[in-house]
Amino acid sequence: MVARRFALYFSWSRASEMSAPLGVLENRYPTLFEFRRALWPLVEQLRDPAQYDQGVAGFLDHVVLSDFEAFRKLTKDETGHEVSVIQREGSSPTRSQIDEALLLNIDTLIVVSLDHFRTCQQASPDEVELIRRFLQTESKCLVVCPHHDVGSQPSVHMQKAEFEHHGDRLVPAQQRIGGFARSLLEGLGLSIENQFGLSPARAADGSPAALLLKRDLDHRNIFQDVSTFNLHPHLPHLALASPNSSFDVIAQQYISGLASSHPFVEAGNRSFNAFLQARPGLFGGDVFVCDATLWSSAFGGLNSLQALWRNLARMPL
Repeated sequence: MVARRFALYFSWSRASEMSAPLGVLENRYPTLFEFRRALWPLVEQLRDPAQYDQGVAGFLDHVVLSDFEAFRKLTKDETGHEVSVIQREGSSPTRSQIDEALLLNIDTLIVVSLDHFRTCQQASPDEVELIRRFLQTESKCLVVCPHHDVGSQPSVHMQKAEFEHHGDRLVPAQQRIGGFARSLLEGLGLSIENQFGLSPARAADGSPAALLLKRDLDHRNIFQDVSTFNLHPHLPHLALASPNSSFDVIAQQYISGLASSHPFVEAGNRSFNAFLQARPGLFGGDVFVCDATLWSSAFGGLNSLQALWRNLARMPL
């Protein structure tokens, strides 16, 4: 049987992420040294500077990218195909925009939009048009994955409330991520906003709490045997542009009742949108939107997440 072919497309600019001034706290990734210091002694296997770049590059390579290896391995085991990893701007000056060559030999494109807003990564009109043509084929699948948008308000009071809610000391007062995802979806007429960084609820045993699922809308059965996502400390609410959005909300996550107050909770919300699916008939293929960490092995819920990965890999062609 013919199996799906996957690509992970990291839409960041490594040069722009690595050049963030270390004297500025906001809107940058930690260096590997800062990561080690904050989590000491958990990651001291990464301490040797001769082997591991201790700057932002080391964090991107040995923390972020390495967390996707379990997904790549499982998907290869399911499909027999290697999962390509493409960086929009990698270690070389070459810019790897989405082009016909990239899309020619894949069936599922996962756009991992971990780019900071300040780096201005935007999908070009040509890229949007190529994706639109890609989605004309019924078997094709696009998964767009922004991450959190923490501290978007300029008020220090508001930023402090968000910071205390998620409780991650590695995240600065403002860290706005996912600009490429927003621009790509907007170009496709599927605007959403990845809002906040919300703390997900835990079950009594400390594992991720069960999802709120609308299984009747899961036309591709990708939630078969899936009951939870993960416990990343700052997950976005995938806000729809309007009540008449082109998306169905397939899954929501509860917000932790143990976390400190947050404006989103104070507004009466007890859960957030965690997985969206473009409504049938908009494209020939499928479009899903979820958080970038659903393809990471680092934040719990792995048994359930692996079921999601398998189901995506087994979607019929």
